[in-house]
Amino acid sequence: MCDSQELQEWMRERGISQTVLAKRLQCTRSTINRILNGKSKPSPMLKARIRELMEEGEGTITAVVPDEMEAMLRQWAEEAHLSIQQLLDDLLARLPKAGK
Repeated sequence: MCDSQELQEWMRERGISQTVLAKRLQCTRSTINRILNGKSKPSPMLKARIRELMEEGEGTITAVVPDEMEAMLRQWAEEAHLSIQQLLDDLLARLPKAGK
């Protein structure tokens, strides 16, 4: 695996947050933070998953984002007691109209 600086650069180039990386690697954000800050080293298993992910390419991380967005929308809808469709309709109504 790479060192923490190489991982940080890889994340920065792809616009990947610590949260997204942690979810993709199935670990906590604090684990990723400690690795990136040099406070701890990844376990051999996590090290292998990081290496795999870095070798897979860019599409593997971005595929996580729609799932995360859906989960966030569901949580917001539950908290607001709205249906997903009501929430989406409200969000779409707030977007600027084309040509304005």
